Amino acid sequence: MTTQFFLDETDIDTLINLLLRSQQSRTREALCYNIGIDPKRLSFIRDSSEYDFFLLLIKYLNEIGEEEALCKLCCKELFPVFSQGKYATILSEIAAKLNCDQNFSNINSNSSKNQNLTVVLTNGSIFSKGISIIAAVTGVMICFYYFTSQPQPLPSGTYQHTCKNISVKDSILTATCGDGRGQDKTSSLAYKQCIYGIENSWGRLECKQ
Repeated sequence: MTTQFFLDETDIDTLINLLLRSQQSRTREALCYNIGIDPKRLSFIRDSSEYDFFLLLIKYLNEIGEEEALCKLCCKELFPVFSQGKYATILSEIAAKLNCDQNFSNINSNSSKNQNLTVVLTNGSIFSKGISIIAAVTGVMICFYYFTSQPQPLPSGTYQHTCKNISVKDSILTATCGDGRGQDKTSSLAYKQCIYGIENSWGRLECKQ
């Protein structure tokens, strides 16, 4: 039985090249956690060059069918860095191939098909070019939607130990926290102003001083 891979060798080479070019100051472990992979599962995380690590990581994800992790690699790690120019188009095409947001694709499938048909039939001589443009534009939309729809990471702080129902939206942190007297209180905080983290102060979210 033949294994169906999401990415071909050209896609893998492209992602490796962009990861090397991105020059983001993050550890290999941080990259793994960002895309939802436990670095302890990877025997090659140490004692390998950057190129070899990226190669082995992407091939590993491709072989085990980790479509979500590959999407996060494209849309969360690389797309914000290469959101302009030719690399944005290339990344978007890979994101479309990975089907990084199935629901978004399904919702827009009918209108996309109609638009595609109109563009292609307008001039037969631009058939291949039209397909390329459509794939790129669709990929950009899918990748952008995937990236912006991901839950925002929780800001750091000791509040996480005593609070629940924690959520972040538009840079506003909301949580229900114990007040130390057996009661729970819900409060919100614009956490961008907090330099030293956030704490639970008697049931209220406050910047740590």
